[in-house]
Amino acid sequence: MDRRNPAPTGPRLRSSPCKGVALQLDGVRRVFDNNRVVIAGMDLRIDAGEFLAVLGPSGCGKSTLLRMIARLAEPDSGQIRTEPNGDRFQTAYVFQDAHMLPWRNVLANAALPL
Repeated sequence: MDRRNPAPTGPRLRSSPCKGVALQLDGVRRVFDNNRVVIAGMDLRIDAGEFLAVLGPSGCGKSTLLRMIARLAEPDSGQIRTEPNGDRFQTAYVFQDAHMLPWRNVLANAALPL
C-alpha cells in the first residue's frame, strides 16, 4: 500500500478529529399520505466534526430527511438520536426556496431564527 495515498477504508475518506456520534438514524421511515414511501429503513451515522452532503435527484427524499433531522417533521418509524442525549445538538436549516422578509435587511433576516 502506498503510504502517501492510502486506500479508503469505507465511505469516509478521513477520520474526524472529534470523538463521538453527533447524529444517528436507525431504521428511519417516512411515508406520505398517499402511501408513497419516501424513506424506507434508513440507517446513518455522522460522527462529531464530520460534514455530510446529501445529493440526489428531485423527489428522492433529501428535503424530507433534512426536515426530520431538524425536527420539523417526525419519522413514521425508526429513531433519530443526537449527541449525546439530544441536548447539545444544534441544527440549522435553510429552505430550498428561502424567502427574505422584504422589510428587513440581510443581517436582520439572517438573525431571525436566532
